[in-house]
Amino acid sequence: HRFCGSSSTFDKLPLMNKVEAFEDALATSTGTDLYKIMWLRAPSAQEWLRRRGHYTKTLAASSMVGYILGLGDRHPQNIMIERTTGSVIHIDYGECFEMTMNRAHFPEKVPFRLTRQLINTLSAGRVDGGFKGTCEYVMGVIRDNQHSVLAMLEAFVHDPLINWRLLYPGGAQEEPVVEEHKDEEWSFNFDQNGMGSLLQLHRAKSLRYTSVGTNLSVRDTSNIRVLKEVAERVMGRIHAKLNGMEDPASRQAEGKTVTDQVSNLIAHATSHENLCQSYVGWCPFW
Repeated sequence: HRFCGSSSTFDKLPLMNKVEAFEDALATSTGTDLYKIMWLRAPSAQEWLRRRGHYTKTLAASSMVGYILGLGDRHPQNIMIERTTGSVIHIDYGECFEMTMNRAHFPEKVPFRLTRQLINTLSAGRVDGGFKGTCEYVMGVIRDNQHSVLAMLEAFVHDPLINWRLLYPGGAQEEPVVEEHKDEEWSFNFDQNGMGSLLQLHRAKSLRYTSVGTNLSVRDTSNIRVLKEVAERVMGRIHAKLNGMEDPASRQAEGKTVTDQVSNLIAHATSHENLCQSYVGWCPFW
């Protein structure tokens, strides 16, 4: 924030000015903090190389899986590194199915997190070395087994605890609440920030999910149809990714090869134009 002034001022700048401020911030710092930590924490050079290898492979694998899932909100607090192995571990899978890309404020432009701190810590060759090779291998495996992947993800898309959030990406002003009815079932209470966190689980009468103000009920035929359409749209998007046809230009063709798809994703993930549009808490400078 210090390099760009107040965040409110930075957010109002035109895109080209944001890019200029972003690149100026990168020029005033080295971006090697994570690289140095991994080196200083390693007991030997051999162990350091081993950890860097694990780090590179797990970062690549999680990036490809996260892209297929549409996993967003990958700020530094949601990505952890195991101290003894260097393996990358993601937490907080609440913002999936490209919810963060479709929200009204600060929509994310990158397919996964690949900022300079992560790049500088990669093994030999950086992005074009083991990272890209692992990305291509993982994407190839996922695409070869796409029928199993689609079958598994479809169950999550139609989950009533998830699909209502697809209607209000980025947090709704009118979050679901629960009304009680006569049949005995499990009841869920949601918090007040629109994020759908599970606060309490208790025995109650049968449920009816509604949205305050709009009286949205998933038992109403019209609303069930809307949720079904949203779920089908999400599944169609995932299917397009699994066939390299996520871009409008490639939909009329046979789709990108795995190599072309991975190269395109890396280019988007490292683009300064995309990174500078992230909200400050996402830490694109890091």
